[in-house]
Amino acid sequence: DHRDLHSFPTRRSSDLVDKDKMETDLATSKRNVVRAFHDAGIDDTSEMMRLIETATGKSVIETIDDAKKVISYLKELDEKDEE
Repeated sequence: DHRDLHSFPTRRSSDLVDKDKMETDLATSKRNVVRAFHDAGIDDTSEMMRLIETATGKSVIETIDDAKKVISYLKELDEKDEE
């Protein structure tokens, strides 16, 4: 039946552009996390992993929101150190 062919979703070029932008934004966010670790003087990988897990509840940064949580957590730690 030819109607079955119309029931499958098709990809629009804008979908691919949106996906590429999301991947680029996530990569940028991950670089920002690395920069935040560097700025905080944290260069030990196991310490980075522990902080990521504490901030996100995950072992890796999967989303832009995860990256924001890690950066926010590092800022909180920095503010506590300044007190």
